[in-house]
Amino acid sequence: YTEAASGRCFGPLELGKVLRFCRALSNRLADRKRPLVLGTPPGDPNARTNAATLLGAYLIFISGWTIDQVVEVLGTEANRSFACSWARKDKLEP
Repeated sequence: YTEAASGRCFGPLELGKVLRFCRALSNRLADRKRPLVLGTPPGDPNARTNAATLLGAYLIFISGWTIDQVVEVLGTEANRSFACSWARKDKLEP
């Protein structure tokens, strides 16, 4: 989709993609020989929201964490949210 067609929508919300990320991260962590760092571009709140969502999904689906455990570890990152898929760029959501 073009940026104009997407409006304010972003994110890895297709469940299949989220599960593929979880599987890939699980494999990387199993094979790691050094620390693995999950980073986002500076000043990109959408990327931070995506990263928090994907990491939270991994912790819940693969590691068996509870939502409360994820919220405790992610802190304020756990409060991020996605815009509605039909939200327009020129109008902020309530």
